[in-house]
Amino acid sequence: MSKRRTDQEWQTLILEYENSTLTLKEFCKQHRLACSTFSAKRSLIKRADGNAESGFVRAQVVESTTEYHFAKPVPANMTLSFNEVELSIPQGTPPEYLANLMRALQS
Repeated sequence: MSKRRTDQEWQTLILEYENSTLTLKEFCKQHRLACSTFSAKRSLIKRADGNAESGFVRAQVVESTTEYHFAKPVPANMTLSFNEVELSIPQGTPPEYLANLMRALQS
């Protein structure tokens, strides 16, 4: 017949396990516990304490800072004046496009 343990006894066992270097299997064998029972009790007690291991850690803001990142300056636009029309065109615009634009404006 298996021994009934109090919550305090389970908490002591869990703390002992967490401070040991034994694997779960080794620890349970040494204390004559079923691994599934120990794991279930451990989860229940951790949840009841509000310390359930979810894989997440609560982050805390230690220092608030503001960083500014500046984009590369945009090259100045070219200004094209043609037949009393002024057009601002970004640098790097292909010359073929400008030639076609000028032809279309002439017609």
